[in-house]
Amino acid sequence: MVSLVPVAEILRASGLLRKWRVGTLMAPDQQNLNSILRFYSKLRIMEVAGSIESEIGKKLIQAGFKTVDPRHLEKLRKEFNKSNTISGTSFQGIDLLITGTISLAARSSVGHMHQAICQIHCKVLRVDTGEIVYQDIVGNTFDGVNLLVNRDIAFKYAGTLGNGILADGTPDLRAFGISDSAALQKAIRLSSVMASDIVVSQITRIPAAASSRIALEINGLEFSQLMELEEYLKTLEGVANVSIEEFADGIQNMEIEYDGDAIMLARSLNKSNLCKNMGLKVKNITKNKIVLKLK
Repeated sequence: MVSLVPVAEILRASGLLRKWRVGTLMAPDQQNLNSILRFYSKLRIMEVAGSIESEIGKKLIQAGFKTVDPRHLEKLRKEFNKSNTISGTSFQGIDLLITGTISLAARSSVGHMHQAICQIHCKVLRVDTGEIVYQDIVGNTFDGVNLLVNRDIAFKYAGTLGNGILADGTPDLRAFGISDSAALQKAIRLSSVMASDIVVSQITRIPAAASSRIALEINGLEFSQLMELEEYLKTLEGVANVSIEEFADGIQNMEIEYDGDAIMLARSLNKSNLCKNMGLKVKNITKNKIVLKLK
C-alpha cells in the first residue's frame, strides 16, 4: 500500500530519526575574501551567507529537524566570521553544527555573457562526540566538467540552469548571466539548494541514539575516590557506559553514555548519597557537560 505520509514522519514514528537541533553558520572564505570583494561589498557577502543559511534551515525544518534561532549563534558567528574556525566555545542547545565557507568568482565568457561559480566548503559537526559526520565542497565550476558533487545530484540540478548536458555526458552546472552579478546570483542559488539537500540527506543517515554522551568533570577527589565514583556511576539507572578520559592535576574527565539529558543525570548525582558523603556538588551544567566540585 502506498503511503502519503512523508518519509521523515515514518522514520520518526519508528524511532529511527532523532530530533536533532541544528545550527548553521556560513561565512566568506577569509583566504579568498579580497577576490570576493571584487564582485560584492562586505554587506552583500553577509547577505549571501544569510540566504544560504536560510535555504538550509528551510530544508531542515521540512525534513522534521529543529533549527537553532540565529540570535543564539551570535557568539559562535563572531568567532567563525573572523577566522572560519570555532574553538573553545559553548555549544549549549546545539546537537549538530553546520559550518561553511563561501567562495565566489566570475569571468567573461563567450560574447557578452559572464560565467560564475559559488563553492561552499561545507562541514557538519556532531557536538556531543566531536565527530565530523560530513565534509565536502559543494558547488559548480567554470568549465562544468570537474564536478564537486555526486553525479546523481549534479544531474538533478543541471536542468535548473537550462544548460543541459555537456558533450561528454557531464551535467552542465555553469552559471551564465549578462553581468557578473546576474551570473553569481544563479551560481549562489544553485549551490544553496544543492548544499541544503546534501546536508539534510547526510543528517538523516546519522543513526538515532536512545542515549546521549555527557562529559563529566570531577574536581578535587583522590584517585581511590574516583574509582569508587566510577563504579557507582555504572550502577545508575539509565547509564549504559562510563569511559575514563584522563586524570591530571586533580581533575578527572569521564564520558557517560546516558539514556537522558545532562539535567536528568545531574539531578541523580545531586541526590546521590555517595556524592553527598564525598562532598561533591554540581557546580555547572551545560547541554553536554556536568562539572562536579568539592563543597
